[in-house]
Amino acid sequence: MTIHRTLRLLGLAVIALTWGAGAAYPQAQQKPLPPLSHSAWMKLRSNPQAMQEFFAGLPAAPSSPGATGSPPPAGAWSLLTAQPGPRGFLSPLLLSDGTVIVQNQGTSYGTSNWYRLTPNINGSYGSGTWSTIASMPSGYAPRFFAAAVLPDGRVIIEGGEYNNGSAVWTNLGAIYNPLANSWSSVSPPSGWTSIGDAMSTVLANNTFMLSNCCTTQAALLNASTLAWTSTGTGKYDINDEEGWTLLPNGKVLAPDAYVSTGTCGTGSEIYDPSTGGWSSAGSTVNQLSDCSGKKSYELGPAPPERTVLSNSNLPSARLMAKALIVPSFSSPTRSVSFVE
Repeated sequence: MTIHRTLRLLGLAVIALTWGAGAAYPQAQQKPLPPLSHSAWMKLRSNPQAMQEFFAGLPAAPSSPGATGSPPPAGAWSLLTAQPGPRGFLSPLLLSDGTVIVQNQGTSYGTSNWYRLTPNINGSYGSGTWSTIASMPSGYAPRFFAAAVLPDGRVIIEGGEYNNGSAVWTNLGAIYNPLANSWSSVSPPSGWTSIGDAMSTVLANNTFMLSNCCTTQAALLNASTLAWTSTGTGKYDINDEEGWTLLPNGKVLAPDAYVSTGTCGTGSEIYDPSTGGWSSAGSTVNQLSDCSGKKSYELGPAPPERTVLSNSNLPSARLMAKALIVPSFSSPTRSVSFVE
């Protein structure tokens, strides 16, 4: 399904929902939804401030007279009608054409084999079909790596804590072209001897940002030339085991994991793409990194908005720490605040 057709269908769905809401609550006076073309959406995506203003201008959904405030019922899991075959699949990625690719881990710590799930004609993934895609470049079979779908539809895979079953924190990388069904190797940023189980994100300006797991280094990718530019000055601790969250204002949040610092705490940092530097985002109130106890140091990412960060790696696998991210766009120095 093309992007333009998807947007048209999305527009029809929005119109239907708006009409239905108006019919159910005729007394509610709502502003009409503004038209949004694909080109307009891409401009908004590259301008966080304009994106905020756009969403702020959308009408609020009317409240149902009988609403109780209780959460919706939990969804149910169901098996796919067709299974891909070999055991062990990780790192699903939703491509721009609506298909999903997953890496086959097999019985080892990584293979170079990937499978594609194509939904049926009605858009059902549950009744979709599996097929193989091209294998990764020779010698590259990672596990626990950075991955992203680039704005042009290609897929980039970087690093890996394991490669071909060995713990090496590799600096290898590859990019997949779905149209050509082919992989190409990507050289690491200059001077990087490791990438490993790195964090990554696609910034609001459509630039892929990558970390080096084992240092404080980070780099930006030129998707056209596959050249890297260093960024991320002022990082307090190394990137290992941290998680990056892209915030609505275009900045990147990283609660500190305290690996190799000899300390443990509640610090967090913010990356500002306009300056290319990190600065303090304040205390997360509770300790999010497993920098005490088992000392796995692991810390997971979280989606933006009012979001719970939690760590289940602490003793007894209990949720011992959590924090609520509250984005702030009014303060020139702080992008988020944390509450227990």
